Amino acid sequence: MDLLFGYDVVVSTFVARHIPHCHRGFGKNMKAIGILDENKVLVGGLVFHDYQPETGLIEISGAATTKRWLTRVVLNRMFDYPFLECQCQMVVMRIRRDNHPLHRMLLAYGFKSQIVSRMFGRDVDGLLCTLTDDAWLSNKFNKKRLLVQREAEMQHE
Repeated sequence: MDLLFGYDVVVSTFVARHIPHCHRGFGKNMKAIGILDENKVLVGGLVFHDYQPETGLIEISGAATTKRWLTRVVLNRMFDYPFLECQCQMVVMRIRRDNHPLHRMLLAYGFKSQIVSRMFGRDVDGLLCTLTDDAWLSNKFNKKRLLVQREAEMQHE
């Protein structure tokens, strides 16, 4: 999988089409990262939207046509952008309560979640999932990566 930058409108349109409750899209103030398969076909995307620099908060939405899109490289970039580049202190994701695989993955990555009744309609509850920069820095996946990164930097000095 390769990452695609600079095609915010194309990627955000792709993501919006694959999220049932997102027919209005994400507006103009957003950034997106596309995920291309080995044939250079867009198979997934992440949209960073509703950025609030004054509170250090940003929301992420994503969608894909394959389960193989969420690689370690994609996960790293998914969180490097808000936490390292935007200097956010929290990332927010809204997911359906019945999306058990995504919820398990988010919990493993350090997210906390709260049930929000009717978030996706009268009969569809949601989860408001939040990840702080502290939880991101201390999660088991990130700790190992940052340690390897620091060791490599020290060798180049």
